[in-house]
Amino acid sequence: LTAELQNAMSVAEKNRDKSSLADTYQRETARLQDELKSSKGQLEILSAELRLAKSKYEKSSAKNPPQSQQMNEFERSNAELLRAAGHMLGAKEHEVYGELMLDLGYKKIYCANPVTLLAQAKIWKKQRAFRQHRAESIANSKMKSSVSGWPGTISIAEIKDPDSSERECFIVDGQHRLAACMLLSSKEKENAPVGADKVIVEVYPDMQDQNTTDLFVEINKAEPILHVDIPIADVGASASHQTILSGAAEGLQKKNPEMFKESQNCRIPHMNIDRLRDELHQAGVIDEHGFKSDEDLLKWLEEKNEELAHKDGDYWREFEGTATKM
Repeated sequence: LTAELQNAMSVAEKNRDKSSLADTYQRETARLQDELKSSKGQLEILSAELRLAKSKYEKSSAKNPPQSQQMNEFERSNAELLRAAGHMLGAKEHEVYGELMLDLGYKKIYCANPVTLLAQAKIWKKQRAFRQHRAESIANSKMKSSVSGWPGTISIAEIKDPDSSERECFIVDGQHRLAACMLLSSKEKENAPVGADKVIVEVYPDMQDQNTTDLFVEINKAEPILHVDIPIADVGASASHQTILSGAAEGLQKKNPEMFKESQNCRIPHMNIDRLRDELHQAGVIDEHGFKSDEDLLKWLEEKNEELAHKDGDYWREFEGTATKM
């Protein structure tokens, strides 16, 4: 009996050692998972910032092929690291879209983390130019709002890459709301608006460029899209004209911030940056004057602004109470 008891005690001691070792492994695994989650979150913020910077850069006149290629390489590398981290963490949800809420067949509805979405979904190239001040304005308004969460949905189109069989996801509508979410994510949790860390996403699978254009136009019929931003030939501005118009309008805004308002229906003497772009586009000033860069157009705008500065009060009285027009 003594021998059996000693043997039993020896086995128990070994098992305790194994249990202790297993507990150590579990604690170490949990610690590494927490570190990986934290690192993944930081990389998502950097990737989202890069995505927005790239979107703005691609519509600027200062871009050059080597720098564009470098940004693309960073983007691909970050995407691979985020996918690998998601795989290691073994998340049950979709690695980009989050929790699946509803599958309608023709589209799926998810509840997503906005920073993750912005970090891993590309911005559709025919989207309107990203503007930091607009995202900041949305974030500031949300901080003051009594409404929890974000109204509406973020629209995503999955388009098959022509060079591979993989589908890429593109943000068709909602880039500025996502950027506002990212700005709010930097605030202390107790100071952030309730529900600002989640967005509802509608994902359209198996899309092509043409029906993605149709989706973009249909979404914006609720809030009419300006002619300049309609991604249809002979209606909206071409890519080169968009670069010139956006660069010049933003340059004028930087020099005269007090002139600009967020509302498209602002009154004289104020103006809205998108209305300015649209009026310049519809007036055909780029082709009429042969402008080749945003600097050329900005110089012309400043000359016209100087001419208007010398107009007397009688000239301006006829515009009182009216919306801004070129």
